Amino acid sequence: MNEILNAKNKYFYDEVIPYIISGYPSLIKKYYDKMQNQKSISAALWSSYKPEEKQYVEIDYTNIQLQKVYLMKYFIPHAVLIPFVLDSLSRRNNGDLLHTASLELLRSNALNVSFFGGGPSPELFGLMHYLKKIQPNTIGISSAVLDKTKWQIAMKPDYFFETNLIAPSGSFLHPNAADVVRRSDLVVIQNCLNEIPGSGCNYNQQLLMNMKRIVNLLKPGSLMLVIERYGYELVRNLLNDFRVYLTTFNNLKIDYEAYKKLELKESYNNMNISNNMINDLRSDWLLMNNCIHFQWLAVSKSSYCN
Repeated sequence: MNEILNAKNKYFYDEVIPYIISGYPSLIKKYYDKMQNQKSISAALWSSYKPEEKQYVEIDYTNIQLQKVYLMKYFIPHAVLIPFVLDSLSRRNNGDLLHTASLELLRSNALNVSFFGGGPSPELFGLMHYLKKIQPNTIGISSAVLDKTKWQIAMKPDYFFETNLIAPSGSFLHPNAADVVRRSDLVVIQNCLNEIPGSGCNYNQQLLMNMKRIVNLLKPGSLMLVIERYGYELVRNLLNDFRVYLTTFNNLKIDYEAYKKLELKESYNNMNISNNMINDLRSDWLLMNNCIHFQWLAVSKSSYCN
């Protein structure tokens, strides 16, 4: 186990990523529909993530056809991000709190996990496949998704809680949801902060207050990951201020990568999809997003208090 986790990232790139991506052909077969104009949906979805005048994204995910397109283009790329960060943390120096927390999480026989902004749950898909690959004889995962929209096309978590990350601090988490977060070994906020309205490059201050509240709920030894698409100044400002807040606590260990690039093209080219299907997907703008630019922040809490 330790040999695998500490063998730098060769095993991750050679074995783990291809294993996660191997689920892509089944997504294509299930959701590709020549009878629908998925090309226009895909083009609109792509352009929505690159707003020219705003620093946040506005997308209505309740449309079923849009959900299908999203799953084909973004589900697998978003599924590899948690495994990437966990792999990075597991290779830190021995004795480091983040290193220890990540190893304990990966060795566990049962995990409680909370996903904020989980949507169709690519994070759950990626985590399950990552753990199955590095630790085949485990693992039980109890999962909760906390999001403002419940997707009709999605992996089904054990719990879903309607959650608005900019609601007043006293009400943004249902009491049952707060209990789930308190019990969680891993808490994840991924690819949702750029969809929360702000003003120019100024984020909603309530969002920062609620993220602080999530940190306060963390149990000792747990791990919190914030993983977001790169290129939104509003999100960068939020994470910078969040990081400053975290450094004021002696019982928290943090790490932050302001920019990472993860390319999936080589693994994508090795998948078992016919050339005709590849050409169809390419002409309809439905190819899986194969290069991800992102940033991440990790937090772990010790039992020591300020």
